[in-house]
Amino acid sequence: MHKCLQDQLTNHIIHTHLFTMAEQPLIITRGGASGIYADSTDLAYQQALDDEADVIDCSVQMSQDGVAFCMLTPDLSTSTNAAAIFMDRSSDVKEIQIDSGIFSFDLTWEEIQTLQPQLTSPFEKFIGLYRNPAFKNKGKFVTLAQFLEFARSKAVTGIMINLDNVPYLASKGLDIITTVTTALAKNQYDKKASPQVLVQSDDTSVLDKFKNVPSYKRILNIKEDISSVPKAAAEEIKKHADGVTLTRYSIIATDLLGFTTAKRKTVETLQGLNLTVYVSSLANEYVSLAFDYYADPVIEIATYTHTIGVNGFITEFPKTASRYQRSACSDVNDLKRNYTILPIEPGALVNFTSRPPPKAADPPTPALTLQEVVDPPLPKVAKPQSPPKPTQEAPAPSSSAPAGLHSTAAAVAAAAAAAVALLSLLLTAGYN
Repeated sequence: MHKCLQDQLTNHIIHTHLFTMAEQPLIITRGGASGIYADSTDLAYQQALDDEADVIDCSVQMSQDGVAFCMLTPDLSTSTNAAAIFMDRSSDVKEIQIDSGIFSFDLTWEEIQTLQPQLTSPFEKFIGLYRNPAFKNKGKFVTLAQFLEFARSKAVTGIMINLDNVPYLASKGLDIITTVTTALAKNQYDKKASPQVLVQSDDTSVLDKFKNVPSYKRILNIKEDISSVPKAAAEEIKKHADGVTLTRYSIIATDLLGFTTAKRKTVETLQGLNLTVYVSSLANEYVSLAFDYYADPVIEIATYTHTIGVNGFITEFPKTASRYQRSACSDVNDLKRNYTILPIEPGALVNFTSRPPPKAADPPTPALTLQEVVDPPLPKVAKPQSPPKPTQEAPAPSSSAPAGLHSTAAAVAAAAAAAVALLSLLLTAGYN
């Protein structure tokens, strides 16, 4: 960016904002340090702690035989090399995703353990931007039990348990709610306030299942972009959750050309009801950033910290956030420093630039509705499907001889009778 324009923006931000230093937002991982190693592997979790994350997460998936393990998605074809081995197990599950996939609940844990984890990038499919190929298949899968033991042994500030697709898993005979609550209780997470347990789901009926443990904090994950939260919807959220996770675009409006246009009031509304608000998810790659951030993920973090005031970041690169929080340059009130990492004012850059009007207006982002907040009660867990019964066969002969011998003897006798009859016919014909 031209220095003159950057100076104008800096002066504009300084003179239009009075910053207050609030409590540092929590640094929450997304699949551990999943920007460095394959998500939810032992190496990704260890890297997250080395990078000073406050909360490590486990998105719980289930194998066909009921083993709970950590992985961001149940589709193994995207996060492992399953497509090279189990392509014949691919299926369509529209309740989970549009595309076909190889799903964890169709493979046993023993089969899953034959796979290799795979480091992926959300940008590789569209623009071919990959992450470190040297670490592509590094690490080992982690079960829920191993994750809970690891977190307790490392004395982390907290853990986040993500629960999605619960109704569908129930239809497959997999009781993920009981599996998780039992595992947490076994490791005494329900009895001790430290480490803090955050249970996150996009389903309010799932969150209601954890109401009976006061120390658990329930987080409603609103995955769709929203423009606002009406009072009725916010009050309904409060009945089911202690906090909310919002997308970046639900907090700062951004147009199709990549410029921020406005600060939304979603965070202000929710925090006004004493709900904590987390932003998801942050990455380092410049293509994930609006132009306003100067291709610098640290400035985005500064903006969510000071301009917005979120309670936490959910990020694939926890080290970026921890470096910012440790830096003396993050104190925006200390204007005597030679350099301070200033946040942006959403919409400021686009007002300082001249650009042609867009050919088509950006589609409006809808407000959150009350109907979108409330979910139906969870279905009962179906009984696991039993293997098909063998086809009934005719009763075996009463003789003690093997059935195969009986059938062979009968065939020989029939053939002999036919041969005798044919010979008799030929002889009779020859004499006439």
